[in-house]
Amino acid sequence: MSETKTLKQYSADVIVCGGGVAGLPAALAAAREGMRVIVVEKGARIGGAPVNNLIQCFCGRPFHGICLELIRKMKALSQDYMYGFEPRSQTKNCFRTGDYVVAWRQMLAGLPIQIFTEQEVKRAVLRADGGIERVETDTAAFQGKAYIDATGDAALAALTACKLAMGREARSQYGEPFAPEKADGAVQRCTLMYVLRRRRENEYGPAPNWAEYSNEEYLMWGPTVVVKNPLDAEEMSEATQKAYDLFLEQQKEWEEKGFFVADVAPRLGVRETRRIVGNHVLNARELLNGVRFPDAVTVVRDTAIDPWDPDGNPFHDQDKQEACLLKPYEIPYASMVTDAVPNMVVAGRCISATHIVNSSLRVMPLCMATGQAAGIAASIASAAEGNALKIDVRLLREKLTEAGVRVSADSGKDMFEG
Repeated sequence: MSETKTLKQYSADVIVCGGGVAGLPAALAAAREGMRVIVVEKGARIGGAPVNNLIQCFCGRPFHGICLELIRKMKALSQDYMYGFEPRSQTKNCFRTGDYVVAWRQMLAGLPIQIFTEQEVKRAVLRADGGIERVETDTAAFQGKAYIDATGDAALAALTACKLAMGREARSQYGEPFAPEKADGAVQRCTLMYVLRRRRENEYGPAPNWAEYSNEEYLMWGPTVVVKNPLDAEEMSEATQKAYDLFLEQQKEWEEKGFFVADVAPRLGVRETRRIVGNHVLNARELLNGVRFPDAVTVVRDTAIDPWDPDGNPFHDQDKQEACLLKPYEIPYASMVTDAVPNMVVAGRCISATHIVNSSLRVMPLCMATGQAAGIAASIASAAEGNALKIDVRLLREKLTEAGVRVSADSGKDMFEG
């Protein structure tokens, strides 16, 4: 007869599941509001995509709020890098993982935040109203008033009654351009990132047309492979081996051009998995028609419809590229919450949006912004019985604005500076 393992018990005001690009801003924002915060991260290190997948380049704007604060700290750590946010460079916008991690540690220091790594949330004990009573890993239980799903995979939401979506919807469902005629569940392809360094004898040779750390080193979007379900470990293992086979072919070509590989990502970069179906599903027609939301928590700019679909990416097609470009648009708070789980807020790429819209808002600065919004929302909810559905959204928008986040696409021309 097996023994029942006793779980260690921990409690805080806000429990953040996921210590990555969305989770860390969420934790920081909540702690700055005076909340006691616990971060539960399944990996060995905090940081998310820049640490795990070598995504060391910020795409999408604006850089504001905690994201801009982080960039400035990284810039101070390495003056030779981080050209991308001043001036507006399309290539020299890379950063180092070390600077990224150190900057985060500096920003989190001294705040009431406990970080638990190598702790994957596997169970959620639910209340009668569908809210979360506590979450459990194999060794610990974490209880809070409000919970944030910043896992990128909707891993916490999947343990609740929250409805989920994954992959491409039919065009008829939302009337979106570039959606297929029939829903097929296909997700965006995965990419193996790597870094090239120029050999000394190639000092004046042509540069790769990719993101640049310096005139000697370049961040490369490497082999891209189709994965039907990036949450399936066996499938990801097979895809990784395929990506490495392709990578070796690319490595040989770059070697012949006078470059060598200085670093390779520990894991394939995953663009898309599950998304919640929240109180509002943000769709491409709204973006293209400039719909504004009274509950908007952040604004999006300098992104496009950019789905790396198995059958191709329209943004990479010169004839279709212009149709993929988007005017500034807003993300509503209703896309971060669901009536099914009243004390949960969702941040990052798994918020409630269609596959097409997800291809635009999945980038790191935007995930940081929704993370910051989730942290403040959870702190407001924690002070009022934990219900994230009943918070004063005007107060949330005011606090975000005070923290340097642009919440409206109608704020004027100066809103995108930085």
